[in-house]
Amino acid sequence: MRFCLKVLFNYDWLHAKLSATSIHDVLHDFDEAIKAGVVDPEVGLVASALRVGGPNIGSNANSLAFDLLGRLLVYYDYQAPSPLIL
Repeated sequence: MRFCLKVLFNYDWLHAKLSATSIHDVLHDFDEAIKAGVVDPEVGLVASALRVGGPNIGSNANSLAFDLLGRLLVYYDYQAPSPLIL
């Protein structure tokens, strides 16, 4: 879970990686975390949001915040907020 918080759920890291590489490289990190045994449904949720928004995010890393917010806001629990990107 520590890896998720410091890397996969870290907006600054996601934005920097997208700016320097590609959406495919970011998704590869999520896939590798799942293969390594990270058992967290939010990892899959964020990865799915990135996949769906891939064409838009991949062409403009600055749209990452808007895209993720739009796709993940419906999952936000107002009673018990998760340390997700929100």
